Amino acid sequence: MPGWRGDTGIYLLKANIHQTNLREATLNNANLRDARLPNATLRSVNLRYASLRGADLQEADLRYACLEGAWLYGARLRGADLAGARLHGASLTGARLGGNALNRAQLGGARLPAAFSSNAPAKEGGQER
Repeated sequence: MPGWRGDTGIYLLKANIHQTNLREATLNNANLRDARLPNATLRSVNLRYASLRGADLQEADLRYACLEGAWLYGARLRGADLAGARLHGASLTGARLGGNALNRAQLGGARLPAAFSSNAPAKEGGQER
């Protein structure tokens, strides 16, 4: 995302914060590129327009999180719980979405891959990105 800058001033690039409780935190526009957040509690967190490119969110609790406009290219979401999460306008192309990661998530206007895989980047329109 050329020229992208987090307005909140929160930069957690490559941060290793697994099993952390960030419930209801305000992280809109934050840069969490390549952050390691497996098993983290991110329930009801505000990640609107956040960059989560390449982030490890496996088994994370993202229930009711606001991910509107978030960039999730290459993010690992296998086993993550996104029930009730708002992903309107989010980009999930290239995300690794094994299991039922998007079950009961609100996806209006989200850019979704055509096929999901837990071991490889997702495909869009039959071609790998």
